[in-house]
Amino acid sequence: MEQLAPGVYVESGFTGVTVGAILGPEGILCIDTPTLAVDARKWRHRLSQLSNEPIRMIVNLDHHLDRVLGNQWLDAPVVTSEAAAERIRAYPESFKGHSPSSGADSELAPAGGLSGARIISPQFTFSDRMTIHHGRREIHLLRSPGPNSGAAWVHLPADRIVFAGDTVVVDVPPILAEAETDDWLASLEALKKAPFRNHTLVPGRGRVTDAGELHWLVKYLKQARRKVMRLHERQQDRSALARLIPEFLEYWAVPRASQPHMSLRLQAGLERLWEEAAGGRRDG
Repeated sequence: MEQLAPGVYVESGFTGVTVGAILGPEGILCIDTPTLAVDARKWRHRLSQLSNEPIRMIVNLDHHLDRVLGNQWLDAPVVTSEAAAERIRAYPESFKGHSPSSGADSELAPAGGLSGARIISPQFTFSDRMTIHHGRREIHLLRSPGPNSGAAWVHLPADRIVFAGDTVVVDVPPILAEAETDDWLASLEALKKAPFRNHTLVPGRGRVTDAGELHWLVKYLKQARRKVMRLHERQQDRSALARLIPEFLEYWAVPRASQPHMSLRLQAGLERLWEEAAGGRRDG
């Protein structure tokens, strides 16, 4: 666990998403929840050691199962964007598990490890932005589509910190299965400018970083969609996408043990980029 500012903590060591917590005099605001139940319980225990106050709210930065399945273990009201809330409410109330297909980290759970998990519907939503006063700290929730339509950030302007969700990932391939890459690239560019310039960035997956490392993700998004676009323009069969996977496993330096799982993630992302190419997305 890493402390970024007084009362602001981040944990990037769990399987799945990077999670955060902001302590205040009236309770704890959590940003996303660990993917696996065992990790969610550990996180709740750690937070109880930091503060005697209860968890007052969970902010989910999008609807992805990797960041919402752990909500039930923290037992607090959930807030998210309206677009994300619509997707969360479409899930079955009791999660039945899924077969590995997209490279989501929840697919790594032991057999039956997530079966029966309750999906907690958001109690509060916002369309584009919301401001929360948490003790003396002002917290801005900002919708920022790109990885998916409901993606959002948590901005702590006084602390110069942005929890950027899956807009930013570090050292692992991003999840592109629902991506709109034009919006995503615009969001990444926005993180380099005011009011976010020179901020600490908490990624949706991986270690804490800053805007200086964003060029790796920008390069990947542009390269991947350019290569997919060229396959599409040459009227290649969709199966040709698989030929790109080894190159991108190497780009992200994926360890051998993780390659089968990350190959699924890359395949799902390339399929999404193929849909963008078929829809006439520009090259570059």
